[in-house]
Amino acid sequence: MYTSEVVRLNIMSWVGTSVLGASHYYAKVSFYMPDNTASWEEHELEEVLDEDGAQRLNDNEFPTPAYLDDVPRYSAGDTSHRFLSYEKLIQEALEQWRTIVPHGKVLIACGIPSCGPAEILAGPKKLKRLGNQVWKKWEISEHNDALCIQLDGQWDALFKKAGFLDLTSR
Repeated sequence: MYTSEVVRLNIMSWVGTSVLGASHYYAKVSFYMPDNTASWEEHELEEVLDEDGAQRLNDNEFPTPAYLDDVPRYSAGDTSHRFLSYEKLIQEALEQWRTIVPHGKVLIACGIPSCGPAEILAGPKKLKRLGNQVWKKWEISEHNDALCIQLDGQWDALFKKAGFLDLTSR
């Protein structure tokens, strides 16, 4: 198990897979509380919309009844959990994660479910560099079982050496 200092950015989207034309990304910042219990917390990531962001969300809404055509659903200053680009979601996550999880020291981007190495977005430089090397190999492994097991072991060893993996807790 990761220690409470490891924070997961669980990214969800149907972009590219939905017949309904999904165009949004969502994310939850997930973490354990520092009291070393199994207390799992989640915080849905959101952004404050500027004029352009509000207009883009309004343009991307499903069709509405004619009497609502001229009523914008979003305005500048509103908040939204819907991100129109992966890049914007990552940018917001990097700006907000330490406020959401003050005890966090490592931020990992992963989909749901995620059981293997993932991109390290923030953390100690050496861990980030070495961990992202393992993650990149994982991404191109084509799910070769033997290689994935080896990469999982390397990933866990990196986090254990850095003090962010506790195999005895929870």
